[in-house]
Amino acid sequence: MYRLRLYIALSVVFAFATACATAQSEQPTYQPTNPPPLTVTVSAVTQPAPTPLPGTTPVPWWGATIATVDVEPKFLGKPTDLAVLQDGTLFVADAGYHRILHLDPTGKVLHAWGQFSGTDQSQAAPTGTFNEPWGLAVTPDGLVYVADTWNHRIQVFRVDGTFVNAWGEPGIGAEPYQFFGPRDIAVNADGYVIVSDTGNKRLVVYSQDGQYVGQLGGEGSGPGQFNEPVGIAISPNGDLYVADQGNRRVQVLSIAENGTLAPKTSWPVEAWDNIDQLYKPYICVLEQSVFITDSQAGSVMQYSLSGQRLQTYNFNATGYLNYGLLYGVAADPDGGLWVSDLAGGAGILVKIYPIP
Repeated sequence: MYRLRLYIALSVVFAFATACATAQSEQPTYQPTNPPPLTVTVSAVTQPAPTPLPGTTPVPWWGATIATVDVEPKFLGKPTDLAVLQDGTLFVADAGYHRILHLDPTGKVLHAWGQFSGTDQSQAAPTGTFNEPWGLAVTPDGLVYVADTWNHRIQVFRVDGTFVNAWGEPGIGAEPYQFFGPRDIAVNADGYVIVSDTGNKRLVVYSQDGQYVGQLGGEGSGPGQFNEPVGIAISPNGDLYVADQGNRRVQVLSIAENGTLAPKTSWPVEAWDNIDQLYKPYICVLEQSVFITDSQAGSVMQYSLSGQRLQTYNFNATGYLNYGLLYGVAADPDGGLWVSDLAGGAGILVKIYPIP
């Protein structure tokens, strides 16, 4: 009897370990790093283009950067997703320092909150703490939704960091409140909160207070199926655009009045041949264009709404960043795009003005 019990226990452990090993979004082993003080001096640089290194060519689309004056201490640990408000201020998910920053357009810190704490198997991490927050969304009424990626949950705050709500727990499968590495959030005009549950290959829809509405997905390459969905964004006409990274395509979905998601169309993306944790694409949709980041290539790709490739903005060719590892992209009210960049290991935010 003892051997039978031992065999059953080992079988359960082996099955769970196998499931985790086969999932693409395997949780990293993380050693937390203390962020620098928020009194770090930050500068805004505005110029037609940075001074290029010898043998390179200035880029006409360059606008401004927000970066620390000194390389050390680093002001941004690992800036990932971005949100820009109508007043021009920016929210930044800093996965490296496990916090959320609210900055003015020159980099001045308006609000900041969060520190590292990880979920263990006995209890959830305290609210207001994070384990690599990768995605966020800010609503017009001032709620900040955060994909607390490796705590496998969603947290909600006010713009000053006051905690409002949280939901989610670790899980592999299709249960309503189980996540495996959620990477992004979008909130549409009807108040539906859509989460890209990357490791579970699905999108999950909630009400603004976290009530489960429905889901779409499952691993595959057919319409409405996904392989590592990461960045998601609402278009001006209300459709949902999804960076379906593992399938190397963008999927466009409709959102019904009751929150139901349905596939409309898709088109291939000439990028994303590596779905490693280091390389994760985010997306921004405007009236006429879709902008998507290619982390591995260090570039922002511009497509038409129907999927025609229009431009590529190559950060590695600037001769300024040395190495561009791009993540978030968000539109600014003045017509520019803010892009988060882990350039040469130093997180900065870069503004570009797309070529008309």
